[in-house]
Amino acid sequence: MAFTTGEARGRAPPDMRPVVLVTGGSRGIGLALARGFAARGHDLFLIARDAERLREVAAAITAEFGVWVGLAPCDLAQRGAAAGLLAALDAARCTVDVLVNCAGVAALGSFIDNDAAAARAMRNLNIEAATDLMHACLPAMVARGRGGVLTVASLAGVTPMPYLALYGATKSYLVALSRAVATEVAGTGVTVSVLLPGPVDTGFFANSMLASGRRTAPLLALSPEAVARTAIDGFLAGQTVITPGLLGSLCRLGLKMLPYQALAPFVGRALRGSSATASTRPASVLSHARRDPIGPPTTSASNNAIAVAPPS
Repeated sequence: MAFTTGEARGRAPPDMRPVVLVTGGSRGIGLALARGFAARGHDLFLIARDAERLREVAAAITAEFGVWVGLAPCDLAQRGAAAGLLAALDAARCTVDVLVNCAGVAALGSFIDNDAAAARAMRNLNIEAATDLMHACLPAMVARGRGGVLTVASLAGVTPMPYLALYGATKSYLVALSRAVATEVAGTGVTVSVLLPGPVDTGFFANSMLASGRRTAPLLALSPEAVARTAIDGFLAGQTVITPGLLGSLCRLGLKMLPYQALAPFVGRALRGSSATASTRPASVLSHARRDPIGPPTTSASNNAIAVAPPS
């Protein structure tokens, strides 16, 4: 596993650089959150699997906002990846001021038909990696009396999700963990927030799930940028549960009011058709990403890269 960091021009690194660590930071909501924090003057450390994409994103953010951007191409679904990432952060003399847990995947289809390896990778990424990073970063935040954790969950975490059962369960875990830990750290100066976006225009519904226009048109998906603005504003305001958009807020309220006996079959009918169509595809694991343009051409961040050796 290789770790590298890109250095913004004209800025000498401090003894320990506070950064916003964003997992899944190269596309979709993760990229929008990274850009949102950069626009507020925060240095970044971005995590994703695609090294070339990460370098392009880092260069574009540095050129636009003048902040330092470190990057670590790695697959957090692999066992031990979170520990390796934390070691790389130490080697780069970075301290995590804000942790943004955004990386996540979903396995579409009936639970009993989900590929075992894909299901295990989903649990490793959506639950284990997010938990390990949160558990490792929070003590130092509490000791400093500042910072926090912003975890991207989903409205799927507050409702039964037939044909997305494991995905919904992982998001339910993140919601429950975030709300409980937020109570535990109250009064320490540290914020723990969980984001519950509804439909977001990342291509997940329309492309990955191969849903028809008839199914996706009424969803009124928000843009990743709109979700990121609401998320960052809510996090900085100390909100524990953040639900972007009027539709998202209404859905969250409706999910609380509807009985399980009516809600689960309704969701199941909505997802069953997409599941049947997607089952013809070779892979059942879907990511929350859209191939967005990242801005005007810029010089590569690798021109000032600093190599960080992974732990042995």
